[in-house]
Amino acid sequence: MKNTMNEKDQIIHQRVVVFSLDDVMLALPLEHVLRVVHAVFVTPLPGSPHVILGIINIQGLIVPVFDIRKRFGLPPKEVIPDNKFIILKAKEKVVAIIADEVHQISETDGRDGVEKDDLISHSKYINGIIKTSSGMVFIHDPDRFLSDEENLVLLEAMASVNEKEGI
Repeated sequence: MKNTMNEKDQIIHQRVVVFSLDDVMLALPLEHVLRVVHAVFVTPLPGSPHVILGIINIQGLIVPVFDIRKRFGLPPKEVIPDNKFIILKAKEKVVAIIADEVHQISETDGRDGVEKDDLISHSKYINGIIKTSSGMVFIHDPDRFLSDEENLVLLEAMASVNEKEGI
């Protein structure tokens, strides 16, 4: 039997975790998400890229916290206990992303999706867009969040912390 699904449907059809930053709705592919936890105090990480807020300790694992508000030009916001951390795998390492609120797991299909090239070809951090009844949801690509240079800087800063901790 011939596969009738076109390439666009394959790109857009996926399960995502929908979350918000202010009024901006974003999503992460579910296969990257490990869990969602309440926000905790973030320890600053000297020498890290500007999009890294700091680090947290999750069951003995030191995890960098991305402040993606900076990537999307949103105003800075203090982390409060009502926020959530989405713990996920990005470029083969565990990281956390701050979310104001985590809404749901949603399944997308080719009918409710728009390829990123159709609307936002300038954004290298977005994989696609889902059209919903409440507006547009941008699907974030965690593997492309940091540039290669920023990733190296983060690895050096994390190595420094691990040396101090004897890890």
